Amino acid sequence: MEGQKKPTPPNYFTLTEQDKETVHTLNQNSELIPQHIETLLAAPFSHIEHSLATILGILCGGDPKTTLRKIIQATGGKQSVCGVVWKSGQNAYKCKTCELDSTCAICVSCFANGDHKGHNYTMIRTAGGCCDCGDPSAFKREGFCKNHTGPESDRAYLKLPEIFRKRAEIVLKSILLYLTKEVIDPQIPEAKKKKKKKVLCVDTTA
Repeated sequence: MEGQKKPTPPNYFTLTEQDKETVHTLNQNSELIPQHIETLLAAPFSHIEHSLATILGILCGGDPKTTLRKIIQATGGKQSVCGVVWKSGQNAYKCKTCELDSTCAICVSCFANGDHKGHNYTMIRTAGGCCDCGDPSAFKREGFCKNHTGPESDRAYLKLPEIFRKRAEIVLKSILLYLTKEVIDPQIPEAKKKKKKKVLCVDTTA
């Protein structure tokens, strides 16, 4: 409706001064990270924006924007797989020389930026789907274009800042431990209880 304000999009990349101090403290005492993440995840849903921003800050070891900018620079800012989604009727290319599956196809841009000279290829009209360039399970590597060289070819993970790689392991483990404790574990006693009741019922009627 006219005159109605659009909702403000959540901001997961800005830390408050207090959060910056918290992240700095955790940088010096990484053993405290699991406990702090558990506190953030247990916070009311109304605090979700703050919780996620702080977790991202912990993951990055500081200002998320600065770290993510470094990651983009380190990896060359390239996607390993194209994945562009087509609308019905768009042009694409099938290359029988490079495809590993008869359903595979690549977009016009990836075809133009690859080397398919002498290959058995044809232009098609798509009914939907997405570009397979860069996907080693769908296309041979020699068919990849210069912009999408596959997920393992440049070993981008090793180019990430060391603190980010170390933090990723700690943060993900902390989140999984919390989910196991709060979501999975509470269901286990109830399942065991039902199983015991079933056995007792059989014994009674015997």
